Amino acid sequence: MHLNLKLVLESTLCKYCLLLYFSVTKSVSMKKVLPKVCLLFISKLQLILFFIALNSHISYSQCIAGSNTANLNWDNLDYLITTGSYSGYVTTAMSRTQAFAIGVNRVQIVYPSTITTTGENTTHTGEAGSFGTGADVQYSGNGNITFTFDDEVNNLQFSMYDIDVNQRVNITAVNALAAPLLITMTKPAGGVVTITGSGTINAQGQGAGGGTATTSNLATVNVTVAGPVKTVTIAMSGTAGDFWLSDLTACVVGTFPVNYFIASQPFTGQPTYVIGTSDTNTVSLINTATGQAKMIFQDATSPRYINGISFDHLQYYLYYVIDFTSNPAINKTIKRYNFDTEVMSVLVADVNTLGIPTFSRGVESAGCAFYDNDLYFGVEGNITGNNGGRETIIWRIEFDVPGGNAIKACQVYATPSDNGAGTVQHDWNDFTIADGLLVDFAGSPNVASRRFTHYNLQTQTIVNNYFTGGLTPRQAGITWNNTRYWVYDNIAVYNMNGTIGAQTPIFGATVLDWVGFCGDATGFRPKSDFGDAPASYDPVALSPALHEKDTTLFMGQVFATDWDQEFNKLTSADATGDGNDDNDGLTFLSVFDPSSNQYLATAQVYNHTGANARLIAWFDYNGNGVFDASEALAPITIPSSTSVQSVNLFWPSISSSLLSGTYTFLRVRLTSAANGMTASNATGYFNNGEVEDYRVAIDDFPLSVRLLTFEATVADNSTVNLSWTTLGEANTPGYDIERSSDGINWASIGYVSAKGSTGNETHNYVFNDLQALKGKSFYRLKLINANGTTKYSEVRTVNIYNITEQVSIMPNPAKNNASLYINSSTNVLAEIIIMDMLGREVRMEKFSLLPGGNNLALSNLDKLNDGTYVVQVRM
Repeated sequence: MHLNLKLVLESTLCKYCLLLYFSVTKSVSMKKVLPKVCLLFISKLQLILFFIALNSHISYSQCIAGSNTANLNWDNLDYLITTGSYSGYVTTAMSRTQAFAIGVNRVQIVYPSTITTTGENTTHTGEAGSFGTGADVQYSGNGNITFTFDDEVNNLQFSMYDIDVNQRVNITAVNALAAPLLITMTKPAGGVVTITGSGTINAQGQGAGGGTATTSNLATVNVTVAGPVKTVTIAMSGTAGDFWLSDLTACVVGTFPVNYFIASQPFTGQPTYVIGTSDTNTVSLINTATGQAKMIFQDATSPRYINGISFDHLQYYLYYVIDFTSNPAINKTIKRYNFDTEVMSVLVADVNTLGIPTFSRGVESAGCAFYDNDLYFGVEGNITGNNGGRETIIWRIEFDVPGGNAIKACQVYATPSDNGAGTVQHDWNDFTIADGLLVDFAGSPNVASRRFTHYNLQTQTIVNNYFTGGLTPRQAGITWNNTRYWVYDNIAVYNMNGTIGAQTPIFGATVLDWVGFCGDATGFRPKSDFGDAPASYDPVALSPALHEKDTTLFMGQVFATDWDQEFNKLTSADATGDGNDDNDGLTFLSVFDPSSNQYLATAQVYNHTGANARLIAWFDYNGNGVFDASEALAPITIPSSTSVQSVNLFWPSISSSLLSGTYTFLRVRLTSAANGMTASNATGYFNNGEVEDYRVAIDDFPLSVRLLTFEATVADNSTVNLSWTTLGEANTPGYDIERSSDGINWASIGYVSAKGSTGNETHNYVFNDLQALKGKSFYRLKLINANGTTKYSEVRTVNIYNITEQVSIMPNPAKNNASLYINSSTNVLAEIIIMDMLGREVRMEKFSLLPGGNNLALSNLDKLNDGTYVVQVRM
C-alpha cells in the first residue's frame, strides 16, 4: 500500500490561536522552588539546634519549623524485584534504583549487584523497640545501599534487622554540601549487636557470632541522623547473609496543599462539572446535577476509548492514555492535551524510562489524578489467573518548571492485585486526591474485595477501608471543593464513608457526547466566553459576564473564528484582552460625540437554536466604570433563523459629560430568551450565547464628516485592505491614511479624496496597502477639514506573518508513516488536514510550531485507502 501525498500551503493565519499562545499567562506553582528556599533557612536553624543539643541533650522527636513528620511505609509500597511474576517487566536497573515518596519529598534507594532483594515482606517480625512495624525490605549480601533525598530531611530514623552471624553494618550520612553528619546508633534492651562510634560520623554495628531468629529483636540496630540529611550510606560487610530495612521516618519540609482545586470553582450560577470518557475516544463535559454530557475533545488515534484521564486546572492540560490497543503490554505512552492550544502531544513515550514498570495491561488503567502540580498515575498489576502476587501501584510523576516535561517518578501507594492463589484483591477503577488524602475506588470481580480505601499520603497509612459489598466503586471525579463523585452510567456524590448518594443518569445529545459507561473521570471547569472590558465592569470576581459555548447562538458571521473562550476573564484597557478576533458582532463602532446626545451601533447576530434569543446592550455614557441598568437598551428579541440578522442598537436621548479625548465602554450580551436576561444582568453567567466588549472613543470636535465604520483586514497574508464609511462630507477634502509599526510613530501611506456631499449621504471608501509590513502593524485615518482642523479615527491592528520558509513530506509515496517538515519563522498553531482527491477531509490534526524546523509525524496512514491525497497546512 502506498499513499502519494501532495502538499498545499494555505497562508490563512489563525490569529486567534496566536493571540492565545502569547497572551495567556498560566499560574506556575512554587512547589518545586519553595523547599529549596526553606532548606537554606532550615539548615542554619538546625545547625544552631545541634550545638545546643550537645550541651542540653534535647530530643529530636519534634520537627523544626517548616517541616512535618512523614513516613515511608513498606506495608503500602511495593519494593520491586526481578523474579517470579515480575520477571520480564521489572528490569535489573529498575530494581537496583528505586524511588519512593516520603511526604512531598522523594527518596531514591540504590543497591549494587553484590546485594540481592526479595522485596518487602513480613518475614521478620521481631520489631519491638525499633523504628518500624509491619513489612520490611529483605536484602542479602554485602555492599553499599544508599538513600538520597531530593531535598534534605531532618531527624531521619530507621532500623536494620537481623544483623547476626558476624555481619557488620556501617552507617554514614552527608548533607547537601557533602559535609559528614553525626550518626546515633542504638539497640533494643538486651540487644546482642556490638555498637561502636555512635555519636560520630561513622557508626558501626557488629553482629554476634550466632544466628538470631526472625521473630527476635535482639539483632536490631536503630539509626537516627539529626541532619539535615541528603544521602545515607549503609555499608554491609562481614559474613554475607539476610538483613532487613525498616520503614523510614523523617521531618520533611512542606506539606500537601489544602483546597488545591479552589481555582476551578465555578462562577456564580455556573454548574459544577467533571469530565469523563465513555465507550468512545472522546472526553465529555458532565453536569454533576443533571448528568448532561457534551463532547469537548476527541483523540481519533485511540482504537476504542481514552483512559486514565486527569486534569491540571492551573496549566489546563489533560493527561490521558489510549485504551484497547491490540497489544496492551507494549502500550506505555502517556499523552497530553493542551486546552489552550487544543493540541495533542506525547508527554512520555515510554513510562519505563521513568523507572515505572508496566505489566500485561501496559498503561491501560483507569487510575489517574492530578494534585499538587504532579501527575499521579496508576499501573495495573493483575495477571491472567490471578495468581501472580503482583501489586497494583500508584506513581507520582513530577515535572520541570517551566518546561512542563516529565522528569522523574516515585512510588506512593501499592496494594496486591491478587492473593497469589487465584483470587482478585484489587481491580483498578480510579482514585482521587485532595488535602493529602488519596481515595482509592477499588473495584473487583471478587465482591468481598470491593472497597473505598482512604490513604494518607503523609503517613502512608490506610485511614479507612470501607468494604461495599454489592456496590462496585467505579470512576472518580473531584470538584473544586473536594467533593468526590462516583461516575459510571450514572453520577453520584461519594459520601466519604463507603456509600454514594442519589444516582443521576448520564446522557448526551449525540453519540460522541456519551455512549455506554464511563471509563474514567476527573474534575473540570470549562472554557467560556468572558467580557474583557476593564475590571471595574465586572466587579465581583466570581460573577463576571460569561457564556458557555453554543455553536447555534453567537454574534458575528462565523462561529469557528469569532467566538472566543478562556478559562478566566482577560481584562485590558482597550477591551481586547481576549483578542480582537471575537469582537466582530458590531459592524461599525463610531466615535461618541457627547453633544449629539445619541449613539448608534449595529450588531450582527446568529440564532439557530429553534427558540427566541435575547440581546441587550449597555453603553457607559456616564463614564462611572460600571454598566448601570439605566444605561441598557430594552431587551431585543432575536427569532430563530438560518441567517445572520442585523440589529440596530440606538441610544436616542442620553446626557453625558465625558471629555473629548477620553474613552468609555460598550457591552453587548446575547443568550436564549428562556434564560431571562434583563438590564440588571450586565454581569453574571449564562449557559449559552456570547458577550462582546468594545472601547468607544469620545470626541466632540466639530468636523462636518462623521466616520461610521473603519475596518482593516488582511488578504492573502500579504495585503491590507482598508475600508470605511462616512456620513456628511461638507467642507471635507479627503482622508489621509497613516500606518505605524509600533502604534507610536506614524507615517502617511496614502490619501483618498472625499466624494463630497452637503447632505446626509453615506459614502464607502477602499484603500489597499500593497506594501504591507510583516508582523503587527497599525492603521488609522486622519480626517481633514477645509479649515485645516483634523481628527483621527480609532486605530485598527493587523498581523502578517512570514509563516513558513520550507515545507516537505518524507517519504513520498508513504506506506504507514510519514514526516511533515515545516520550517517556521514564528510560534504558530498549524492545522494539518489530509483530503482525498474529491476534496473530502479524511483527517485533521493540530500542532504547535516553534521557530525553526518542525518534524510532525503523520502516523497510521495504512488505515487510509490506496490513492493520492492532499496535505493542507493551514496556519
